Amino acid sequence: MPRVQLIFDAAAREDPLATISTELPNKEFSILSSHPTDDGILGLVELDTSQPDTVIQHFQDAPEMSHEMLHNDGQTVVIQYLIPETESNCALRASGILSCTQSRK
Repeated sequence: MPRVQLIFDAAAREDPLATISTELPNKEFSILSSHPTDDGILGLVELDTSQPDTVIQHFQDAPEMSHEMLHNDGQTVVIQYLIPETESNCALRASGILSCTQSRK
């Protein structure tokens, strides 16, 4: 299966998932799924962490994001999230494989 590792300045744009990633710089986020919907971007993220409560708190503190904890065994956290479509997400989709559902200003 193809694999891509992207590095970009997440703090440069308003993006709830990127903000959480910036706030937790030592955590590796594996985005397992990310799909545009009529309501925004529906995604699934996995994090290996010894501090799952800290990760969960960051998701709870993001008012523009809804989320559901799907798995937490104290080592690995899997969270389904819904965020508004963001400029950085559109940039990640610029490859043409996926497209943005909204136009940008």
